[in-house]
Amino acid sequence: MEHKLLPHKFQTPAFITFVVSFILVLISAIIDTQSALFQGETTRTIFQVFVIVLMYASLLVTIFSAEKLEDEMMTSMRLNSAALAFTIGFGLIAVLNIIQVLLPDAAYEALKAWRVRSFWNGNAIIYLVIIYFLAFKIKVWNLEKRMKDEE
Repeated sequence: MEHKLLPHKFQTPAFITFVVSFILVLISAIIDTQSALFQGETTRTIFQVFVIVLMYASLLVTIFSAEKLEDEMMTSMRLNSAALAFTIGFGLIAVLNIIQVLLPDAAYEALKAWRVRSFWNGNAIIYLVIIYFLAFKIKVWNLEKRMKDEE
């Protein structure tokens, strides 16, 4: 089965776009948190939604761009990273379910509300994608380091 990836040249600009948009999202969240103390409920602006979509898209382009040397080893590392990300994600869900059942009613409702805010609207998928990205890049960096040490 042939896997289609974007060319490697997309990886660096997409990663830079991801980092810049991530910083903008953090700054926006800090500003919203501070203004929410004085104004009550806040809503997202078109700019914030655009930056979040840009962040998600650039992360996906970064992930689906080929490495300089894309071979069977990289494909295996991609598969292992995906398995690790989903294991961590579903493990976290299981642990949160167990903790939520053991909590008293008020804490149960607070954790339930936090889970809805944190994992609703596809946020859980983005968390899994970020875990996958980190796991894969760490494996690639370790492989490159080992190859340098062998030379």
